[in-house]
Amino acid sequence: MLSLLVAIFLVLFILFHTESTATAAPSLRGTSDTASTSDAYTAKASSYDTFRAPSPGWNAIQQALKTVPSELVILDLGCGSGAFLSELIALHPSILEAVDRNLAMINIATRKVPTMSAISPSTRIDIRQEKHVSQLLSAKYDIVFCAQVLQNLTPNPLEAAAARLSFMKQIHRILKPGGKAIVTTRAISPGKEGRYSHLYWYADPAIVPVAVRTMELMVPREPLVEMSQAGFISNELLPSMDTVVRFDAYLHPQNLQDPAFRSADSFFQHVKDTELNALLQHINQLDKQGSLEQYVHDRDALRGGHGHVVTLVGHKPI
Repeated sequence: MLSLLVAIFLVLFILFHTESTATAAPSLRGTSDTASTSDAYTAKASSYDTFRAPSPGWNAIQQALKTVPSELVILDLGCGSGAFLSELIALHPSILEAVDRNLAMINIATRKVPTMSAISPSTRIDIRQEKHVSQLLSAKYDIVFCAQVLQNLTPNPLEAAAARLSFMKQIHRILKPGGKAIVTTRAISPGKEGRYSHLYWYADPAIVPVAVRTMELMVPREPLVEMSQAGFISNELLPSMDTVVRFDAYLHPQNLQDPAFRSADSFFQHVKDTELNALLQHINQLDKQGSLEQYVHDRDALRGGHGHVVTLVGHKPI
């Protein structure tokens, strides 16, 4: 009888543990608090702004904010080092909150507070570390702005789609009725011809196939469908013509040698040492042959003149 009770207890424990693991709250840029996840963004922090400015995707974001009145409560969710804070404070919200899970990033963003206060003295600014979006209050924000987080929620590409949906549902939850979500990400063009490798010249599937396949799962192929599934309405997709890393640096292949350049693009989180070495060797070989400039030109032409970033706009029903 005792052994039967023990067996039942073990079954119930396993079921409960499995359920709690499956429904774990999504966190910002990574689903776990592992040292490797934390260290990756801590290592980026000191040089992050170098290749993040001017702010990527702002051309399209401006369109989403054209009709936004002032005196709102705005959240920059996953603010990183605060690349967009100067633009958001220029909207003169009554409250501007900015949160990120990485303390090193938050420390850099916090240094920008005096400049922001000078732009909008009446705005209450709150920049702080938050590891899980589930810790934020429901129905608090008029606008939730979230830049380049959606494709970085989990290190496991097989979990990426579920993580994106869970995260978008959390954004829906913390918005006030009638509130607006403005989310930037990278997105693959619909259809079988669209590939992540078209977005960045150095994402060459012939050289770094594993990283390219990973990113094709990490970024949404049908982002508006995913927004609808999370409960948003009147959804829009606004393509941007500016780039994730500075355009003046993007087309210079020797920048691939610079860890600061690579840290500004989360693609390189998935380029393991073997593929990175192959990529750098390929670049050096083409350079010696005198064909590197043509290679970069041909690879970049796959973008078709489009930017690397899309801005998703969705509204929470009233």
